[in-house]
Amino acid sequence: MQNNILPKNLDVITSETLANIIIANRSIGIYKEESREAMIELSKRKNNGDNFNYQEYIDNKLIEIPKIENNELINMIS
Repeated sequence: MQNNILPKNLDVITSETLANIIIANRSIGIYKEESREAMIELSKRKNNGDNFNYQEYIDNKLIEIPKIENNELINMIS
């Protein structure tokens, strides 16, 4: 079981870093809980006027990352 890597006060983390946590989860399946928390925080920031377009940032980064099949990931880890 992994420990949560996020500090309790998410204000100290940049929006880009939060988006990168979501990207890590979507691309290789790590940081599931942190990804959920990051998405909630990014949504709050957007509702409060933050101009960072995290949806576009995440989509563009996921396009740039080579696709890794589950078998490839298992081989990389072992």
